[in-house]
Amino acid sequence: MADRITIEQLLNLADRAEDGPLTAAEAGRLREGIHALQAHRTILSSKLGQKARRLIRVEPELRAIRRLVTRSRQRGDTQVPLWQLEALIDDDINLEAA
Repeated sequence: MADRITIEQLLNLADRAEDGPLTAAEAGRLREGIHALQAHRTILSSKLGQKARRLIRVEPELRAIRRLVTRSRQRGDTQVPLWQLEALIDDDINLEAA
């Protein structure tokens, strides 16, 4: 595919198909666009699945941190010791990436 097919171009081809048969080049262009959209959709679906699995994995740690912060605030604390946070999370969880 020399250049990227836009949604506008795909819709234009669909409109043309309503008026009559498409040329072989137009049908090929429509097929290319559909395949490109499907490939993009597959990639997005995979990424979404990865993010969902990661969220499920880190969610218990986040709940524990929220409980710690809530209890600390209720006691009037202005800081939470790092050792308490470290005790709540697994070694393989990186808070910066969460």
